[in-house]
Parts: sequence; C-alpha cells; structure tokens
Amino acid sequence: MAYISLKQVEEHNGSDKKSSWIVLYGHVYDITPLIRFHPGGYIIQYAAGLADATCLFESYHGMDSVKKCQALLMKHGKYLGKLSSEVDTKRNNTIDSDDNYYIDSGLDSSNFFCILRNRVDTYVKKNYGGRHAFQLINQIEAILTLTAYCIATYYKSFKCSYIAAICLGVIMARMGFLMHSGNHCSISSNLYWNRFVGLFMDIIGSSHYTWTYEHQIAHHMTPNEYHKDNDCEIGEPLFRFHPLISNIEQTNTNNIKEKSSQFRIFLRRYQHILVPILMSIGFFKWTINDIEFLFKSKGGNVRLATKTVLITLTLMSKVFWLILHIIVPYMYFGGIYTLVSLIIFMVIGAHYLEHVFIVNHIQEKLQVPMINVDNQSSLHWATQQVYTTANWSSGSYFATFISGGLNHQIEHHLFPSMNIYLYPKIAHIVQEECSKFGLPYHNYTSFTTAWIDMFYYLKKLGNLNINSDYLQLKLQNKQD
Repeated sequence: MAYISLKQVEEHNGSDKKSSWIVLYGHVYDITPLIRFHPGGYIIQYAAGLADATCLFESYHGMDSVKKCQALLMKHGKYLGKLSSEVDTKRNNTIDSDDNYYIDSGLDSSNFFCILRNRVDTYVKKNYGGRHAFQLINQIEAILTLTAYCIATYYKSFKCSYIAAICLGVIMARMGFLMHSGNHCSISSNLYWNRFVGLFMDIIGSSHYTWTYEHQIAHHMTPNEYHKDNDCEIGEPLFRFHPLISNIEQTNTNNIKEKSSQFRIFLRRYQHILVPILMSIGFFKWTINDIEFLFKSKGGNVRLATKTVLITLTLMSKVFWLILHIIVPYMYFGGIYTLVSLIIFMVIGAHYLEHVFIVNHIQEKLQVPMINVDNQSSLHWATQQVYTTANWSSGSYFATFISGGLNHQIEHHLFPSMNIYLYPKIAHIVQEECSKFGLPYHNYTSFTTAWIDMFYYLKKLGNLNINSDYLQLKLQNKQD
C-alpha cells in the first residue's frame, strides 16, 4: 500500500495548475476529475489539501447521499494511498481497512452521530421530504433582500438619503445571513441557487472565497480550538477571546512597564466593554482583510488555494463596491455625507450580524481545553461540535428568522447543509440524543441571557490569571 505524506496532500489543494487531493478516513484520493460531477458543485474543492476532510464529508451528506458520493468517488476519483502515520487524523474516525478502500461510515464508539444522523434524516424525509424543505422561503427571501439592497443603495448613493443608509445596514446584515446559508449549500437543492446567494458576500463588499475557508474550514472543522479556529484569535494580540492566548500579566512580568504591555493590559481589562463597541468596524475589517488573505494564500490558520481568476473577480467586485458606495456619493453630495452614510450602514450591519455570531461560541463552558486537554484528539468531530457550541431560543421560528438560523448553532454545526427552517423541527431529536449519550446541550433561554454570559466571560478572560502556560504545555505534549 502506498503512503502519502501530509506535505504532498497540502501541495495538491486545487491551486492553479494543481490537482485536488482529499483525505477521508485516513485515505487519500485525487478528486480533480470528480469536482465537475459533484452534486454540490464546486464547494468540494475547499476540502482539497486538508489533513482530514472527514468532518466535512459526514456533516454535509445525509444517509441517502453518502452512497451516491461513494459511487462518484470510486468512478471519477482516483485512490492514491493511505495518509502516513505521522499525521493525527483521529477524531476517532474509523478507517475501512479492506482492499477496496471504500469510505467507511463508522464513527466513534458511542455512535452518537451515526444514530443521530439516522434519526434526523428519517424524520426529515418522512415529514418534510428531505434536508432542503422550505427552500422556496429562502429563495423568495433572497430575491426580496437583493431587491431591497438595490433600492436602498440607489437612494443612499444617488438621492442623499440617511434613512436609506440605515435600511441598507439592516439589509446587508440580512444578506450576510443569507450568504452564510448559500455557501453552506442550505438555501436550495439546486447548486446554482446556493452559488448565487453565496455571492451576496461579494456584493456587500467582502469575499465568499476567503470567507468559506475561514468559516467552513477553520471554524466548522475545529470550533474553539486554538491555532485552528480563526475565531479564537480575531482580537489577538490586543484582546483575549480564548484561555490559551497568553496572559500579558504572566508572560511580561519582567517588562510590565513597557508601554505596549501596559496598553494591552488596559485593553484586555476592559475588553468586555470595548469588544461590543469595536464590532462597529467588523465590515470594514472584512473588506480589507480579504485582499491580504488572497495575496498571501493564507487566512489566519488555514491555507487558501491560489486561484488567479477568483483573485481577479474579488478585486473587481471590491472596486465596484468602492465606486457604488464611496465615489458616486462623493461626486454628487460631497465628503461629509459620504463618510457619515458609510459609517451608518457599515456600523449597523456589523452590529446586527456580529452580535448574533459572537454569543454562540465565546462562552466559558464551551472552551475545548476546559473539557479535557489530554483527550481532545480523541473527540469525534460531532462530539466536539456539541461541546463547543450553544443555542439560544431553541425551537423558536421567530428567532430562527431573525438570526438566519444561528440561534440553532448546535444543529447547524452538525448539519450545516440543512435548511435553517428545519432546525426547530429537529432540535428535540438532537437534544434527546445528547441526553442519551451524556453530552451537553447548551441552550440559553434568550439571546439576552447568552449575550450577558458572553459579556462576563470576556471580562473574566481579560482580568483573571487563567493559567494559559499550563494549558499550552498540556496541548503541546498532546501534539508531540
């Protein structure tokens, strides 16, 4: 049997003039010819070059589609060999060892996800026809929201309307929720609908390409895992969103009088107040960071495939956004109106979107190291999702609409390609199975209670001497 090194896999990540290799259950496949036959479309390319794409394969495919994907892989893909043992691709995924190298759907010893997926798929198919039920609602909302964006942009940029700027902020946030669903393939069973709505990210000034790597790869595969999940390090080094981020008062005891250290200590001490305020620049940050990520072919902890066409199209979309929202209103109405209206819609949109996102993972009881550092690698990916995510107002259809489905964060992380309006329908099943297997099901009664817990956890991280050095040492020993 041939053995493939991780370095070889990483070199075949689908960049220009390079093939796409994928790792499933410890086995390596060349999926370059398969991409154009994949029912979900191009999204499979993001899994190329990763040390283990099993999490993505299992979470995105229902029981019915697993066999279809297996057949496509055997027909259009090429088996290359087994990933060398130097790489830990555990997460307790069972590897099929027979001579056919077929994908094994075996899971962890508790069979939590296997049983849960069977129950959910059976229930959804019997009662609603499948994972993309209610897709007409998403499609209508997408068309209406895009139309509203065009109208608000026209009145903001060509008619000098501050009211339109306010509306535009809310609309852009709604487009952010929709693009989230589109890029997760949950808008529709039609891949072109998903691709179309996924491009909303580019329309509002960012990039669906860099976002997909940052969110679906870095975040969804390893939520709340330091040096893997980019969301843990968004504020670093100024702020501390994760207990493994070094505590300045510990690490800089000999240089505590340095101005930089004193400044960061001050910021962290009041980060619970500053972070919600500084969310105002979230959309500005997205717009700028994309360019850096694309040219470096790296976004935080994840490597991006270098695709010249996508880089060019992303830059073109940003230029168009710049013309529409800055140059045009400046030419017609001057600098003051342009600046004020820009701040209005960018700040409103950022606060709406980011406040919803932040409460689902930045909570004290959701940090991976606080579960068990020594056994972290033995967690099956689905188990880690449950431990590190929290719901609020679970079962509420109103909260589901307002949050774009993110109030059901647990269900979303387990079944990201499922229509968001099915999450309230399956929440009771997920909760029951978590209870059976002794797993937590974190559900806040409201957004307010979740936000307050997030607020006080940020305060604790910024003020208390959590022994990050000890946790870092434990984590390093585990990896060694």
